[in-house]
Amino acid sequence: MNLCVNQFAVFSDMNIDDFWKWTDFSSYIQFMALFTLLAGSLTYFFIDSRYYVELLGLFAVMTEAMLGVPQFFQNYTNQSTEGMRLTDLPV
Repeated sequence: MNLCVNQFAVFSDMNIDDFWKWTDFSSYIQFMALFTLLAGSLTYFFIDSRYYVELLGLFAVMTEAMLGVPQFFQNYTNQSTEGMRLTDLPV
């Protein structure tokens, strides 16, 4: 039985199980650079396509709309919203 566990997870490993669990900041930068390059290339080639531009806008709006979901989920899991109001903060 092999009990050795990989302590490090980096983007260049391309392991789907460790996605977003990178142990260094450079992996985040590498992913963002690759994502920006791919999204920029797609946009450059399909900028005249009405459907592509509409879909890109939809994804952007939906991404922004979903930013509060982790906080809502944490509040639901904790069954509390303590600390969410300014009056709840310690002075």
